[in-house]
Amino acid sequence: MLKKIKTAPFHPFLLPFFFILHVLNEYYGLMSAGIVFQYLGYYLLLSIVLFGIGRALLKSNIKAALFSTILLAVFFFWGVFHDYIKSLSIPRFFTSYSFLLPLFFILLVILFFAVKRTKYLTRATFFLNLLLILIISLDVIQIAGKAFSRTDINDLAAQNPPLPVKHEIIADSLKPDIFFIVFDEYASSLSLEKYFGFNNYALDSMLKSNGFYVAKNSRSNYNSTPLSVSSTFNLQYLNEIHGNLKIGAKGFQKGFHTLHNSFLPKFFKLNGYKIISNGVFPEYGLAPQKFGKEWQQTVLFNHSLLGRIKNDILWNFIFLFKKKISPENQERAYKLEVEKHKETILKKFPDLINALKVSNDTPRFMYAHFLIPHLPFCLDRDGNPLKPDSNKLTPWYGYTEQILFTNKLIKEIMAVSKSESNRPRIVIIEGDHGYRGSTPRKESREAQFMNLSSFYFSDGNYQLLFDSISPINTFRIVLNKYFQQQLPILKDTSIFVY
Repeated sequence: MLKKIKTAPFHPFLLPFFFILHVLNEYYGLMSAGIVFQYLGYYLLLSIVLFGIGRALLKSNIKAALFSTILLAVFFFWGVFHDYIKSLSIPRFFTSYSFLLPLFFILLVILFFAVKRTKYLTRATFFLNLLLILIISLDVIQIAGKAFSRTDINDLAAQNPPLPVKHEIIADSLKPDIFFIVFDEYASSLSLEKYFGFNNYALDSMLKSNGFYVAKNSRSNYNSTPLSVSSTFNLQYLNEIHGNLKIGAKGFQKGFHTLHNSFLPKFFKLNGYKIISNGVFPEYGLAPQKFGKEWQQTVLFNHSLLGRIKNDILWNFIFLFKKKISPENQERAYKLEVEKHKETILKKFPDLINALKVSNDTPRFMYAHFLIPHLPFCLDRDGNPLKPDSNKLTPWYGYTEQILFTNKLIKEIMAVSKSESNRPRIVIIEGDHGYRGSTPRKESREAQFMNLSSFYFSDGNYQLLFDSISPINTFRIVLNKYFQQQLPILKDTSIFVY
């Protein structure tokens, strides 16, 4: 075995395994097996191709392996290297791609000829083989330790004290149908007036005239969807998440994981509820496959050399290519893209309306989440594609146009919220956080938390609600009012993350 480690040049094929295992170790429990094996296959294929090219050029397995490992190291760790040098106090030119890519090309050419002329590479082969075996073994040991741990290290609510929930028997006829409807990034009317000079109080008036309670001064607890909704569903603040924290892909994945394991759906299931998820999420608490895939690709690909080139500079060439396409074809492609986006975000909206129209023998909890007025800001107030060449087309113009379109959806919801039912009914319409982009008036973190928050209780009794309620207290009040609980109301706090 030791002889093979000294002489067999298998280190270029170990490097992809190390990279994937290291990601699995760092993001343990957050990666799907399908995507992991997919990228492992890609990277092993890349190793084989590079080794084959090296073998053809260098006429030696050992030399081809060494040069392949050098190329793979540049490929896998480019992002880490580039981020590091950008953090140094050096002129920006020396961190630019126009300087670094030619420099690395020259260095690789020099290394190629150095490897070609070197006769004895046994020590280098032994060192690289042994190094990769050791660090792979270390990752495997750490992953095994996490696998045998009883603690869910990714559940941001797992370490909190258990909720003081009483097991009360509630008559089935008294269990309300609950519709929790989230319009992503929908700001409060107060925020729209303060930061956009945009009057949306007609919506508040319409909600109130239809029997809703509107919390004018509501603030979300987090300015991030997975953290905001998972804290809402767990009725408490999250561990590890503190103010001014950069959470990155790992934090978002943990937020979705926490949402998947959240308290609220389990509570309703124990009380005989039918759980229905509608809109963005395919099942309650579980991140949509698209979102999960995007974050996992960020970890597995976006920090590689090819990933950074794709994200940092490739758009320049795409822009030049698009300039050659006729305006008519550009407009046609844009409209098709917008219509596809609209169809995706509103695909299950009719299911929500139909569910609100009917009563059911079994109590229902429906969670409906729609990615609007969240970007991309591409729909006007009537749901038609915004003209991309409009002089008015700024981010806040597109956002307020989508606010007006969303208002029409809310109007449809209100029209059926009070449909005849054989049990009490709760309809909650909220934004999971406020507007997170730049505003025309001033920059403020406050705007990122000022969210729409409105409630419909079929008995019209809103005594437990208050004007500054945050999402974390939403279901504490619902459980206290309808399920004979005595959960304390938490202090409403907003925690900024980025």
